[in-house]
Amino acid sequence: IKVKDPALLDDTDRDWIDVDGLRDLSNGKAALIDDTNREWIGKEVMINAMVVHGSEMKEITEEEAEENAKALEKNRLEKALDNDYIKSVDAKEFFLPATVNPFLTTEKDGYYETPEVIMGGAAMVIFTKPDGTAWYLKKGETLSFEAEQYPLETTKTRNKNWKIKFGYLLDGALHQDIMDEGIHHQYNLTAEQEGEYYMTIYCASGLLTLKNGRMEIK
Repeated sequence: IKVKDPALLDDTDRDWIDVDGLRDLSNGKAALIDDTNREWIGKEVMINAMVVHGSEMKEITEEEAEENAKALEKNRLEKALDNDYIKSVDAKEFFLPATVNPFLTTEKDGYYETPEVIMGGAAMVIFTKPDGTAWYLKKGETLSFEAEQYPLETTKTRNKNWKIKFGYLLDGALHQDIMDEGIHHQYNLTAEQEGEYYMTIYCASGLLTLKNGRMEIK
């Protein structure tokens, strides 16, 4: 299947793809796997780059460049805070989410199962308890997570997977921790203080899909 840049999709594509759904993923959102997006598991969306000659670029002053940079930074921070979960963030943090996407886990015998989700670049996923609440951890307790990523079916690069960055929320403050690469992902969040924690999973690359995973308190 030939994957188009989402920006190039139109109504003629609706017979084989969820057009709006792919645009949402391309804009940094995440979704549960269902029949509208299952075809995109393992696919790599290639963006068509546009070349602009130097003579066509508008010259700007240092002051204008600084103002533009501040405006971009302000917009980036506003996006990261535009949800019910993140209340504060380090302004120097590079991996800020375009969207925050909470998904419920399912309680099993002694652990919680996470659903299959597909994530666009810069999307952040938060898995919650089945009732939508955070995980209450005592100091020293560990919330563990493990799941496999569907391998990419691309032939254009050597990569068979995309990178994700783990972190957590404590009292609404975002703390990002480690970058993880590979098919199998594992992260242990150990509470340095008692409180309610959400584990965060940030898509640091392109379109990726996580299989059903496992979370438990140790």
